[in-house]
Order: sequence, then structure tokens, then C-alpha cells
Amino acid sequence: MKEEILKKMTKTTIPFYLGKFNSILEANGKWFVGNNLSWVDLEVANYLQLIVKHSVIPSLLDPYPALRKLVEDVESAVKSI
Repeated sequence: MKEEILKKMTKTTIPFYLGKFNSILEANGKWFVGNNLSWVDLEVANYLQLIVKHSVIPSLLDPYPALRKLVEDVESAVKSI
């Protein structure tokens, strides 16, 4: 049962939502909301970092360039504070 759930999550659910988020970022530009870093950008980037770090699929973000860029941009913004 656990293997079936993991398979569905990695093959269907996660790609569906990451694809949606990637499309939103591509349409909006650099950030999810407006022209500046917001809480949603911080939260999504943090969540994505956790998923990749603790995932059985470390290349999870490879098909989603806008999400990879978001994570990089948030990391840079946080380091500059």
C-alpha cells in the first residue's frame, strides 16, 4: 500500500502540482506575486528544498526550470540579508 501511494505521488500528483506552480512562475516572471519577494516565494522555495533534500528523487525539480530558479533566487535573497 505504501509503495502504491509513493508511486502515485511521484508519477502523478507531484508532477501535476509542480507543473502548475512552474506555469504560474513562468507567467508571472520571477516571483509568484508581484515584482518583489513575498512570503509565498519563501514558503514554496523552502518546501521545495525540503522535498528535494529528503526525497527519493533528488532530481525532482529538473523538469521545472522556473521552480529551480525560484529556489536559487530565494537562496540568494536570503543570503544577502
